[in-house]
Amino acid sequence: MSAGLVGREGLADGRVLGLLEAAADGVAVVDAVGTVLWANRSAQEVLSPERPDRSLVGRPLGRPVLTGESQPLSIPGPDGRTRTVEMVATEVVVEDGTAYVVTLRDLTRHLRALRDLRRRREREDETLTPSRTATDSPTARLRLPLDELGAGWGG
Repeated sequence: MSAGLVGREGLADGRVLGLLEAAADGVAVVDAVGTVLWANRSAQEVLSPERPDRSLVGRPLGRPVLTGESQPLSIPGPDGRTRTVEMVATEVVVEDGTAYVVTLRDLTRHLRALRDLRRRREREDETLTPSRTATDSPTARLRLPLDELGAGWGG
């Protein structure tokens, strides 16, 4: 991390860094030009899934365009499939300028589960919807009461 960032009260505290390191979501600190100053293991797994053991520190991530708003990212995975990641950046002022705290959440499994749930609901809707028979048509529904009425007029 930059000297100004390490010197900030709280971030220099190893306990706080330990808590951030344990977070399920990716957390990274990026400087004003977009270079990663610090990243937890989850951020490394999200941004570099093919090499989660490789440090992101010093690598260019890019300067966040929007701050405070969710931004979807598409990240190619090692298996060739694209993963969907939500990124939210917060601008912070540090002693040596501006930095961004970036949180990253991999939505791939969530979106896959949502698609599966929608497919199941569609299949259930199809199963619960009665199939149309000859008596379901508007003409047949009209003819049945008329036939019943005609039956009572003897002939």
